[in-house]
Amino acid sequence: MPGDTYKVDYFFEHNHKLGSAENIGSMRKSEAIKLKIKAMLMRGMSINSIMQQLTMDHARFARFLEGKGTMALSRDNFITYDDVYNILYAITAKDVRKSDDDTISARLWMEELDKNNYFTFYDKVTDLYHGFSSPWQLDQLRQWGDVFCFDGTHHVRGRDTYLFSIVVKNKETGHGVPVAFLLTKTQRWELLKEWLCQLKAKLDQMCTMPYFPTVVITDQGQNEINAIRYAFDFKPRIFYCAWHILQAWERNFTIDNLDMEKLQAPQKKARRDRVRQCLLLVC
Repeated sequence: MPGDTYKVDYFFEHNHKLGSAENIGSMRKSEAIKLKIKAMLMRGMSINSIMQQLTMDHARFARFLEGKGTMALSRDNFITYDDVYNILYAITAKDVRKSDDDTISARLWMEELDKNNYFTFYDKVTDLYHGFSSPWQLDQLRQWGDVFCFDGTHHVRGRDTYLFSIVVKNKETGHGVPVAFLLTKTQRWELLKEWLCQLKAKLDQMCTMPYFPTVVITDQGQNEINAIRYAFDFKPRIFYCAWHILQAWERNFTIDNLDMEKLQAPQKKARRDRVRQCLLLVC
């Protein structure tokens, strides 16, 4: 507290054994191991492969704990996933950031994508939203987009950023392909509608026939559903994502809703299972 007096004891020598099992996790990595990890990443090695090469094996660590090891250990012998990922992040951040200011960097990226024939949709005044699709993604959407999934993810970067994405299924490979992204600080359906309308206009330019999906699968978000309906003239059928439906069921399998106040645990489970089976039959 202000005005109080504190006594601090300063030890100019370590009062514990350096490199011991008790404190090795709190030690710093050497510059040499950082450079080695960076070099391995630059060669294209995966994080798991790097950890397998650099992390001490179990037998050696056991000998160390038993006091039978012949060499002193350091923090470099205990490389974690986060150690490697942080170095990878620093490398990629340097490559992908066009400015230390995120807002300026994002705008510069949008301008560069514009020059490379990407579809872009971004706020040139307040930087409220950034949407984009590559030429290849547009081709995939036009080719396989009779059915697509529309998903919104909240809190992508903290509490104020949302990621909306469109995914189609490549019917030759059977795998999903992300074809459009929108990062935004608002969930307003009017903004989503404008993004979809401009995306549709771009697709219409690629072919003589106008683009209309027949089915859109979404996660029951009303803003997304309104935007889809208005952008595509109410033509596509809206299907709800099965996973979100199952989650909604489970949240409502409460004691009150299923009248289970007087039931024991096995009876509650049996009733939930029976209700779940009945719901699956009518879907």
